[in-house]
Parts: sequence; structure tokens; C-alpha cells
Amino acid sequence: NDLVLATHGRGIWILDDLAPLQLLTPAVRALAAHLFPIRGAEMKRLVSDRPHVGDLYFRGENPPNGAIVSYWLRTASDSASVKITVFDSAGAEIATVRPGVASGLNRVTWDLRYPDLPGPAVAGDDDDTPRAPRGQWVLPGRYTVRLEAAGVRDEQVVRVRDDARLDVAPAVRLQWHRALRAIADAYARANAKATLARTKADSLEKAQSGSAEAARESALTLADLRARIGSLYGNVSRTTTPLTADQRAQLQYLSRLANQP
Repeated sequence: NDLVLATHGRGIWILDDLAPLQLLTPAVRALAAHLFPIRGAEMKRLVSDRPHVGDLYFRGENPPNGAIVSYWLRTASDSASVKITVFDSAGAEIATVRPGVASGLNRVTWDLRYPDLPGPAVAGDDDDTPRAPRGQWVLPGRYTVRLEAAGVRDEQVVRVRDDARLDVAPAVRLQWHRALRAIADAYARANAKATLARTKADSLEKAQSGSAEAARESALTLADLRARIGSLYGNVSRTTTPLTADQRAQLQYLSRLANQP
């Protein structure tokens, strides 16, 4: 249900998911806010979304890699008063989406991932722009998207599918998912400790305290631990398989260090 426009000059425009325009009735326009049905979304595993273009650009924009969330706002709002939240089938909140706040139709994309990991920016897989480590993909299944705006709470269900090119047993996919969650938790603990240690070291150095050198060494050690866990997270993220024996040993050892007081 996409709208495709073509010209004799060989130009093509595609409007993904025409349903919101079809459902924009006078009754909907009279509402302060309204969330339209969300069509199913597929996780597309891309090593890179930047193809080699040669000397000239002859490429169009790909459809969003995620779930398209379309909604109506009768009047413009500020970002603090509009909230889009994603919940799993058990009702647990797993993600928030930065909303558009213009009057009329708005469209944003949920990337089908958990929130990015905390910590310093690193180069991503799909481009060279430094950013926080990407959150892992969610499990295939049923999710609920909630819009809260102008005193209205509206919800729609979205069904998420795995990349159709993958042939992975559900049990293996679940094992991989749980392993990444464990690594992400260890990373978050290490990051919190590294951040606190860095703040303490900076404070002691500013006060010209004799303990500054020891605090700085502690901060560097914790930063190295964070980096090692982040490296494990990145390696495991690039596959859809259970952890190897070596990766399991790394996770056990690094988690123990991250849990130390």
C-alpha cells in the first residue's frame, strides 16, 4: 500500500505506507491526537548502507529500516509534551522514539532496537560517524506503540519480523538475544563505574590532591574494562549464533570485574 509516482524523465518517488492519508477523515482531524495503524516491520541486517557511488550519485533513499509510526496532531506541540513509547508483549517498556511535534501528520521510525548503550561514542558499522554503541535488535514478535499527546493516549500493535534472509532456529535466536542482553548489562555497569571514577579523578586533580594519580589509574582501568566489554558486544552483535566457548569465558570474567565494588 505504497504510493508510487513516476515521470517521463525516469524519476520515481515512493511514499511508504499510504494508510495514514487514506484514514485521515474529518473525524480524525477533529481529534487532538491520533495514532494510525502500524504495518509490520522487518529487521534488515545491513553491513553498510553507504554504497560505492563512483563519480555521480544515482540512487534513491531506501525505505526506513524499522517500523513507520504515523500520527496526527491537531496543533503543534513542544517535544516534552509528546511521547512515543514501545512496549513488549509482557507490557515492559523497551524503547522510546523521538517524536515529531508539527501540526498535522507526523511520521517517525522506531529502529526495532533497544536504546543505544551508554558510554563514549565509537565508529559505527554503517558509517564513520561516532555514536554510542547501537542497541541490540529486539526479538521478533508483537509490540505495542503508545502515543501520548494533548491529553490523549493512543496505542497500536506492530508485528516485527526477523530479516527474511536469515534461517535461524528460534531457540538459537533467543539464546543469542539473551547473551547480548547480558553483555549490555555488564557494559552499562562498567560504564557507570568508569564515569564515576573519571569524575572523581578530575575533581582530585582540580583540588591538586595527592590521591589524584591513583584515581586516574583507577579510571583508566575501568575505561579499559568498558572497552573490552564493548568489543565483545560488537563481535557478538555481528552474528546470530550462540556464544563461543571463548566468548562465554570472556563474558563470565568481564562480568565479574564489572560487578566488583
